[in-house]
Amino acid sequence: MDDLRSREGQADAPAPSRMAARMAAKRARARRRRIGLGTLAVVAVAGGAVLAWQLVSPGPTAPRPAPGRPSASPAPSSPSPAPAGLRVARVSSTRVKLDWRPVAAGTAVTYQVYRDGKAIGTSTKARFSDTAVRPATTYTYAVSALTAAGQPGALSAAVKVTTPRRPRPAPELGVAGAANTGYRNAPGYPGHLTDCGSEVQSNSTYKYCDFAGGLAIGSGVSDVTFLGCRFASNAVEDADVADYGDGIKFLYDTFEPSTVPAGPGPASDQAPGIANGQGYQYGIDQRSHGSLTVDHSDFWGFEEAMQIGYSSQSNPVVVSNSWIHNPRDPGSSDHTDGILENYGGLSYMTFDHNTIVGDGNTNALALQGQTYDHITITGNYFSGYGYMVNSGANGHSTNMVFTDNVWGSDIKPVFGPLYGCTMYTTPGLGGLWHGNTIQVRPGTTWMAAGNNGLFWWPTDGNPSDPGQIIGHSGDYPGP
Repeated sequence: MDDLRSREGQADAPAPSRMAARMAAKRARARRRRIGLGTLAVVAVAGGAVLAWQLVSPGPTAPRPAPGRPSASPAPSSPSPAPAGLRVARVSSTRVKLDWRPVAAGTAVTYQVYRDGKAIGTSTKARFSDTAVRPATTYTYAVSALTAAGQPGALSAAVKVTTPRRPRPAPELGVAGAANTGYRNAPGYPGHLTDCGSEVQSNSTYKYCDFAGGLAIGSGVSDVTFLGCRFASNAVEDADVADYGDGIKFLYDTFEPSTVPAGPGPASDQAPGIANGQGYQYGIDQRSHGSLTVDHSDFWGFEEAMQIGYSSQSNPVVVSNSWIHNPRDPGSSDHTDGILENYGGLSYMTFDHNTIVGDGNTNALALQGQTYDHITITGNYFSGYGYMVNSGANGHSTNMVFTDNVWGSDIKPVFGPLYGCTMYTTPGLGGLWHGNTIQVRPGTTWMAAGNNGLFWWPTDGNPSDPGQIIGHSGDYPGP
């Protein structure tokens, strides 16, 4: 019996040559499985770039059907050819426009667009606009056509582009102030205002109106423009304008206390303060989801010139070329800000070429909520307040641009120019600090004249003595 078992085992064992062949086949199958699980990556090759999955085998070939019998599954989609002629059609500090030649004229094709190796969007046309770019930044783009099954095809040759710095204001605009903001400077101002009542309708433009008791813009009201209007109230604990609407625009408007005669407000930031009981709490209080645009407008006598709380890519907030000055005297519990956002979670806000100067006790620009994304703060003049700027300084915000702003010496900030610098000093958050400078006004006693024109870095604080040089000869290099 032992001899029989021995002989049976010998008969079942494969010959050495067959064993080697089976092991080689097993290793080949394992190698194919490992290749099939490779991660997606961009690989440079002659003539362009391809995705790593385009370089590997699609896996084992499906068995051929018997003659005369249909295939068990459809054949895989053919790879899409690489789009040709990718170019940068237009570039600005906030947008890169691309176009290319269609891969198949007259055929419906969806294209996938890549920026720096990451997919950022699709287009059914042979063109694409990237609006999520920052000034003075270099990007690399490529495009592929998707197959019918939604797989990316071959990548086009890549193109590289550097966005320009944001342009400085045109000379005729100058710094926002008494000469170019408010209803008296509105285009076509007839020299007087008209009482336009207290109700507004959607899809309307109101010109040169005097809303002497303030205004409430109702829920459901949309696409309204106010040009050259005056809004005046004595709402000590409420808003001059309560905004529940969408698509509301304030252009060349004035927001002031109703306890003073209509006319020019204080032209100097050093003018006597407005008594607390004679001002209003908010110039504009945004109280519902909707886009808001404020341009060339004049605010004074406020606790907060604006309180904003809703913005997104579809409902952006834009405040530009406006003059925010001479807040009312604070009460016992007031937090006096220029522009206030207290809740966070907002995105796509732009603050562009405003002058915000005051003897307030909190922030000129108070973005003091928890998180923000895609915020642009550029070309503004700040001076005074407790801290001049709080731009989401807790490390949770992303993609915030702070460029070409000026720290002015008109009024010394109580605590310093910037509350927290985490946004701009931590890699990976997408913060950009560039081209910001210090301006020392004649007659300043708390800051040395030698700081005038030097670069302002996010890590800078108030000078410890009037003779200290705190500015820098070179721009902030980034984190």
